[in-house]
Amino acid sequence: GELIGAGEPFPVPVFIPLMMFPILFGLSMDYDVFLMSRIREEYLRSGACPPEPQGFEEDDEVTAKARAAFERFKAWWPKSGFTVVMLETPFVDVDTGYGGSIDYVLRDRDGNLVIADLKTGSGIYSETTLQLGAYAALLALHGTAVTSGLIIHSPVNGDLSVIPVTMAQLDLGARAFVSLFFVYKSKNALKLAESA
Repeated sequence: GELIGAGEPFPVPVFIPLMMFPILFGLSMDYDVFLMSRIREEYLRSGACPPEPQGFEEDDEVTAKARAAFERFKAWWPKSGFTVVMLETPFVDVDTGYGGSIDYVLRDRDGNLVIADLKTGSGIYSETTLQLGAYAALLALHGTAVTSGLIIHSPVNGDLSVIPVTMAQLDLGARAFVSLFFVYKSKNALKLAESA
């Protein structure tokens, strides 16, 4: 409790850990959002993937690191054998109220659809599979079935790596996400009335 200014120990409400994940996850996405926004803008403008981004100024650290991450991605892309089916596409499940923008849906050399997420943070966390699984479920809900997933990790300081995600992992990630989402959405309904 001293860390946050409370002198005495106190119970942590159940929703606090559930809220910490999306907040911390969101804070780790600064470079991802910047990079994907630039890639999408140029893809829509030129039709090339990865497009040559315009407007990267090398005068600050954030854009210099994003540029370096993009260059690693750009070097990998031609060898990957993928074509873009969707790029930074928003989806929502209106029944449950969750949604997000899917970085990539790609087609591999064999014609299979693959969901991919670009990460630029220093590490990849297991929670990434929750996100990718939730997005794969959203795609399926809207009539697009993927056969696997990829995490394309291009950290701001380091080499690019591609981490395959199996369909079983996507399914498990989706089920875990929906369960956590249900707990979060149910927290108010589960509160007990205070006695007088």
